Amino acid sequence: FLRDTGKPFHRPASVICTAEPLSTDQRRLIEQTLGCPAFEMYGSREFGMIAADCEHGNLHLNPAAAHVEFVPVPGAEVDGLCELVVTDLLNDGMPLIRYRINDCAIPAEPGCACGRGYAVLGKVSGRTADNFVLPDGNIVPGISLQNRVIKVCPGIKKIQIVQETPAQFMIRYVPGATFAAEDLKSLDTKLSEYFGQSVRWKFESVADIQREASGKTRFCISHVSRPLAASVSSQSAAQ
Repeated sequence: FLRDTGKPFHRPASVICTAEPLSTDQRRLIEQTLGCPAFEMYGSREFGMIAADCEHGNLHLNPAAAHVEFVPVPGAEVDGLCELVVTDLLNDGMPLIRYRINDCAIPAEPGCACGRGYAVLGKVSGRTADNFVLPDGNIVPGISLQNRVIKVCPGIKKIQIVQETPAQFMIRYVPGATFAAEDLKSLDTKLSEYFGQSVRWKFESVADIQREASGKTRFCISHVSRPLAASVSSQSAAQ
């Protein structure tokens, strides 16, 4: 709104974004429009803040508040994809031990130019329910499609990818002011390059993308069960 209308506004010193993963394009838009740096904070209702951006754009874990484990996702096509398992260090009344918050992330290499000694979380890849289980059993994090989709479809205002079965997807989109048929052709080409011939999809034009009860808008939704519980349970038993 501010970018498109050019209306005057108070320019903040910085912006902190939370609740949903902050994409590269979203960060760039916020910083260019507001003229200040945008920082991401990652957390959950159960634990509060788990990690926060430094000035170099790395999410540092908060070891005083929570202990975070990275449990590898079996069959993931993205190297290093893990499910986060968190232990609460501040809740004396009812601590949560090795709690699966149903989020996935890719851990980063240790060390950061900012000089802080806290471990780096890496890229948060969204909810486990946002991972797509393909017919061959491989798992693809839905958020990995986000930049590909946004960049090739400038005329699409909003989009949501829903996996109904391992081989069938529904692509809901809200046309923008500059929408043209070429946007869907570009999207169809990119999806074909990404998924190959193993899956099919349908496009559905909608007036808006419905928000969750939490107020969030989910970019990806999968209704296909995922073999993560057994992985975490087996590791818990081994420990």
